Amino acid sequence: MLPKEKPKVPQAIQLTLNLNITQSYLPEDFIVSECNQEAFNYISNWPKWHSHCCIIYGPTGSGKTHLANVWHYYNNAITVSLNDLKDVNLDKFCTHNKAIILDDDDINGHEELLFHLYNTAKELGSNILILLKTNVASQKIKLADLSSRLMSSPQFKMDLPDDQMVHMLIMKHLVDCQLPTDDKLIGYIAQRVPRSYQEIIEFVHKLSQDLESKKAKLTIASIKAFIG
Repeated sequence: MLPKEKPKVPQAIQLTLNLNITQSYLPEDFIVSECNQEAFNYISNWPKWHSHCCIIYGPTGSGKTHLANVWHYYNNAITVSLNDLKDVNLDKFCTHNKAIILDDDDINGHEELLFHLYNTAKELGSNILILLKTNVASQKIKLADLSSRLMSSPQFKMDLPDDQMVHMLIMKHLVDCQLPTDDKLIGYIAQRVPRSYQEIIEFVHKLSQDLESKKAKLTIASIKAFIG
C-alpha cells in the first residue's frame, strides 16, 4: 500500500536522458490507472468504436504516444502530422491506410485539410486517432463544420501519472531491468522523478545502466550517487 502522506522531499531531479530504449507497446505492458483508464478502455475496444474518429488529449508526459502505439499494435496504424498530408491525395491515402494516428497539435493551421481527412476517412472506412494537448473546445476552431464533427467524436483526457501509476511504472521497469523492487527504494525514486510517463521509464533504465557500469547494487546510496 502507498503511504497516505509523503514527507517533504527535494524538487524533482532533471536529467538529460538520451536513451535508445527498446520499449514494448503490447497492451499488457501499458500501465493503467485512474488517470488513463477511460482512454485505455476505449482504445482496447477497437474496432468496435461507435465513431471512426477518436481524440485523446493531455499534457506532454501523460502517455498519449504510448497508448497510440498500443493502438498501432492492434492495427499497424500509420502516424502522421497534418503537415505531412498537405500535398497528399487523401482518397489514395485513406484507401491504403485504414488506421491513422494524427499526432499534431496545430489544428488551427490546417483546418480545411483536417476537415477533408475526417470526411474522406469516414467515407472510405478508415479510423483516425487524434492526439492533442488540450480538448477540442479549447482549440478555438474557426471552421464550424470541422468543429461540430470533432466535438461529436469521443474525447478522452489523459492526466500526468498519479501516485499509483508512478509506483507501478517504477516497479515494472525495475523488474524489466532485473533490479530489486523494495518498497522503500520505489518510494525514494518516486519522490524524485518527474511526473512524466516516458521520463520515469528513461530514469529507471538509465539508473540500471549506471549500476551495471559500476557493478553496484540498487540501494538508497547508489540512487543518491546516480542523481548526484
